Amino acid sequence: PMAGGGGNLGTWHIRILAWLLFKVIGPSYHGGKIVFSFLGFIGIYLTYRGTVRLIRQEMPILLILTSLSPTCLFWSATLGKDPIILFAIGLYSYGCLGIFTDFKKRHLVLAASGILLASLVRNYFLPVLILPLVFAYISRTRRPIVRLLALPLILLGLQQSVAIFSRRMKVDSFDSFVSYQSKVASN
Repeated sequence: PMAGGGGNLGTWHIRILAWLLFKVIGPSYHGGKIVFSFLGFIGIYLTYRGTVRLIRQEMPILLILTSLSPTCLFWSATLGKDPIILFAIGLYSYGCLGIFTDFKKRHLVLAASGILLASLVRNYFLPVLILPLVFAYISRTRRPIVRLLALPLILLGLQQSVAIFSRRMKVDSFDSFVSYQSKVASN
């Protein structure tokens, strides 16, 4: 049994975060939603700032359109996992885009912080966020030995990710995955 009554670990982490937040702001559901929503917005803003760094041009319309997209507008406005994931992805995006524009250690720290935070809430984000960094590193490196040694590791990571996803979602074949997706879509 897991701490917190048998739910998943990400839910437990969010409960602890909400408990800590309510110790600071008091037992206000709406206050908690505002803080969580603000964290979601900061994630959107960090992604925008990383994009500006990459394209070297301010484009406020990108921030407006992203912030007002139904997904970001709806999911960032809950008291739950999604605003925290949005914040973590913002940290990750800003760090990664910083790594590829002008590498500094702080960018690596931001990307790693985003990966850690996202994986504490939803564990399957760990390979989802690490694999693109590995691919990017391999594509940019000039050392053929690194590319050769990294390929088996990437394939092993992909296999493990698929196995974890299959166990977690109780999917054992492509047909069961399609029926699972249909059920999710209808809900």
